[in-house]
Amino acid sequence: MRGIWCFGVLCLLSACTLGRAVSADALPGTSWQVVAIDGAAAVATDPARPLTIVFATDTVTGSSGVNRFNGTSTIDGAQLHIERVITTRRAAAEPAMTLERSMLAALNASATWTVNGDVLQLADATGRERLRAQRAAPAP
Repeated sequence: MRGIWCFGVLCLLSACTLGRAVSADALPGTSWQVVAIDGAAAVATDPARPLTIVFATDTVTGSSGVNRFNGTSTIDGAQLHIERVITTRRAAAEPAMTLERSMLAALNASATWTVNGDVLQLADATGRERLRAQRAAPAP
């Protein structure tokens, strides 16, 4: 009976971490295309400038649809802190600028991250999903 109980606890603990990438080494070196921000579909107004996020050791870069951005990232297990985000200074017509502001706000609010298969989810400190992205092929 004790063996079955231990096995059950082990399975339960494993299930709690399934899909959650908790190794700080798992996120650097990955590229993502943003598909949703705050629960709404995120469709770039210019297909040549998709919304992207690229994680490297201690940095995050990408495209917010209108501008390129980069900043610092600190990853500690499932915790994520993005700060000092700077962008180029291009302007565009609406709704591109609103989408860009939403994406940058979601990145800045990110407190945790999970990867389930090829889907990255960034959530804020309350656990609310702020950004969802699909794994992208690395840039050549």
